[in-house]
Amino acid sequence: MGKIIRNILILLYIIAMSGYIIFAFVKFHNSDNDALCNDVRVDIKDSTQLQFVRSENIIKLLKEQKKFPLEKRISEIDLFAIEEMLNKIPAIKRAECYRTEDHCIRIDIYQRKPIFRVMSGSYNFYMDKEKKEIPIPRKFAANVPIVTGEVNKDFIKGDLFDFITYVRKNQFWDAQIEQINICHQKNVELIPRVGNHTIRLGTLDDYETKLNKLKTFYKNLHNIGWNQYHIINLEYKNQVVCTK
Repeated sequence: MGKIIRNILILLYIIAMSGYIIFAFVKFHNSDNDALCNDVRVDIKDSTQLQFVRSENIIKLLKEQKKFPLEKRISEIDLFAIEEMLNKIPAIKRAECYRTEDHCIRIDIYQRKPIFRVMSGSYNFYMDKEKKEIPIPRKFAANVPIVTGEVNKDFIKGDLFDFITYVRKNQFWDAQIEQINICHQKNVELIPRVGNHTIRLGTLDDYETKLNKLKTFYKNLHNIGWNQYHIINLEYKNQVVCTK
């Protein structure tokens, strides 16, 4: 009999505790939703290397679009709508919006990272590794190769993109090539960071072989000086033709 009473008491205790937990959750959940947002913090990731996006501009945009969450009820803030709006900005790769326990709204911004810049005619933008165009900010310039000359979007996002991706992944060429100029019929000229010469690559056909040939030539050029030649021509098979 005593065992039965003890089991009943344990069961009643479990029921009472479960009820309290449910009550407390509902009460505090409702209280949290009724609370007002007391702070908005925008964190721009990699801001020391990239400055395509500024926190003050994000806040300004939220206010203009009537989505600034400060002093709004937590339950009325549409975090997904804020993320969706920010993710449409070309310079933003990803935006994450969430609330904290102290009723603050946090917005983390991840910027796109450019791999080259196009400056040709009406074109003036950065391009990232996902082939997304990034507008040029007024007060920031990324240290990436610059593309000039006769280009169009298909060439930029096609053969030229593949070539520059190869260059950027190669430590030697990434450090050496500063400018890529596209001449008539998609012939390519490379302007190096070291030396006063121009490299005529020709078309982008078999560019890996051409660059390997140039690298071998550079080993000899290092002994006689970087400024011996004005033009280094790689267009001819198995030859490096130089003009003083």
